[in-house]
Amino acid sequence: MKKIRNSGDETNSPSRKLGRSQHGKQTTYFHSIKNNCTVVCETRLEADACYLFEFDDKISSYFAQPEPIHVTVNNKHKKYTPDFKLVFSSGYIRYIEIKPDNVFDKPDYMALYRAVRDEAKRKGEGFKLIIESSIRRQPRHKNMNHIYFQMRHTRPEELSYLMDQLSVIHLPTCIGLLFEISPPPSMGAIAKAIFKKIITFDVNEPLSLASDLNLEKSQ
Repeated sequence: MKKIRNSGDETNSPSRKLGRSQHGKQTTYFHSIKNNCTVVCETRLEADACYLFEFDDKISSYFAQPEPIHVTVNNKHKKYTPDFKLVFSSGYIRYIEIKPDNVFDKPDYMALYRAVRDEAKRKGEGFKLIIESSIRRQPRHKNMNHIYFQMRHTRPEELSYLMDQLSVIHLPTCIGLLFEISPPPSMGAIAKAIFKKIITFDVNEPLSLASDLNLEKSQ
């Protein structure tokens, strides 16, 4: 099994047993800060999708391989298990299917997902198909991966020091100028401040020393 983050004390266990060594599949552990546990993903692509859930403030928690949904497709009963269940701060629930871009070339899959979408809608819930090119869109995916990795072991005092420095310097600033402070704040603290939305950074732009940073208006 592939681990991409250190596992915590708890594991977000799937509702069904995941197969091993299946073609195109590699069970992957993702350490979720939002869930405060390890999420077991069936593929590396699913683990990559977790970054989107972690960075979305509207999502309060998420679960891999949740309880199955029963639907009828072409007069046949199907038991479908979503890849993820998202729980939003509003209480709204959305089920997620993660697939490669060629899923649209598979009519049977699309028929199933339409049935699942209709069943979820009937219950006041949602369903969304997310494809690989969206999950791994660059430079967003690389930025999220880098920010998440950098802040893993950041201590509270590192973030406090960064906040003290931001309170006395001219804003907006950039990462390169922050590193000129003596002593400079850690990259982990900068990454954590971006993740927590304390400072703004456009994740759709390449992350570099020249990246502009500013305080959120609420700070």
